Parts: sequence; structure tokens; C-alpha cells
Amino acid sequence: DIITKNNYEYVISIDPAMGTKQDYTAAHVWLIKSNVDIEQVALWHGNNVPPLEWVSKLLFLCKLYHAPYVICETNEPSGGIIASSLVNEHGYYNIINMQKEGIGFRMYHVNKIKSCTLLQVYCEKLLLKIHDSQTYKELSMFGKRDNSFKALGDSHDDLVCAILSMLFYVNSKYFYGNIDDVSIYKRKSTMVGSGTPSSMDDLIKKALDDLMADDINNVSYAS
Repeated sequence: DIITKNNYEYVISIDPAMGTKQDYTAAHVWLIKSNVDIEQVALWHGNNVPPLEWVSKLLFLCKLYHAPYVICETNEPSGGIIASSLVNEHGYYNIINMQKEGIGFRMYHVNKIKSCTLLQVYCEKLLLKIHDSQTYKELSMFGKRDNSFKALGDSHDDLVCAILSMLFYVNSKYFYGNIDDVSIYKRKSTMVGSGTPSSMDDLIKKALDDLMADDINNVSYAS
């Protein structure tokens, strides 16, 4: 009743893997009260459960959190397997589709640059409530490598990637939740990372400028 009355929503964002004890499957459960009030409320993280077997665990999470929307990244085959199984085998249709090709969400290069820029903005303005220590650890070892963003050194970035798809969603035309009447870019930064817009890499500065332009031109803010 509280969720419905206040237009809140639960969302599960997934960065999938094949369960072969290499890359990890990560699934965050988020309570999204608005585009600037987002809290991590649960987490599943493991690397030894194959996609079809993992779907049963995902469905259990969905039952616990009132049939939430699911964002499943489909860049790798495991994501396609999970999304297809949810819809075709289990009849679970609360999947956020943010791509033209099939169901799910593909993290194209341009989407990743935008999402990583959003991650920096949200972290600097303390707009994400993160409770898991492993998530903090991955965030601390995530940065720019070559022409993209990924884990630094021997670290993993599965938990971070699952955050990126959620941030892309709440700042896209697909999000129908509460939008704060103050743009995220106009909020005061509480903590500052290693770079500022004037000294950052040109790639990041351009992405931030583009996002701010989109925000001003396309978004109507209302509580």
C-alpha cells in the first residue's frame, strides 16, 4: 500500500554471468522512491550458479519484493538466457526493455559512458544509499581504463555494472517514477572524486555536458 500510494517501486538490476566460477552474477534490489532517493535493500552475488538455475533464485527475490521490475543486461549470452527464461518459461513480464533488439538492456559503449558519468554525479552528491561492504570495495577499485570504465587491477566490477544499468533507467524516458524538482546536476556536491568537469578526461566532460543538455531540454520536473 505504501509503495502504491507514494509511487515508489522496487527494481532488481542484474549483471549476469555463466556460473562457471569466473565472472560473478550480481543482482541488486533497489527501493526507488524518486530519481534521487534510491536505496540498496538486498543483494545476490555469486559465480557458481548457471543462468537457468539462477532464474529460480531471481524469482524468489521477485516474490519477496512485490513483483519488481527487472533490468537484465543482455550483452553476454547469460543475460539473454535469463531474460528469455523469465518471459517464456515462467511468464514473468515485469522486465524493463530498453533496447530495440529483443528484451532486456544492452550496455552499448555510449550508454556505459553516460552511466559511468551518472555514477560519478550520484556518488559525489550522495544520492545512493549503499549498505553492502563488497559493493563499496568494487566502487573503490572502478575507474577509467583505455577508452572505457572497468575494474582496476585484479578486481571485479559485476556489482558496479549492475548499478550502472539502474542509473541509466532512472534517468531515461522509461522511468515513470517520482522525479525530484531539482535537477541532479544543480545539487551541491558533498564529496568530490579525483576529477572535476574542468580537469576530467574529455570523454567524461563531453558525456556530462550531453547529459546536462538532455536534462534541461527533455525533462519536466515535478514531484
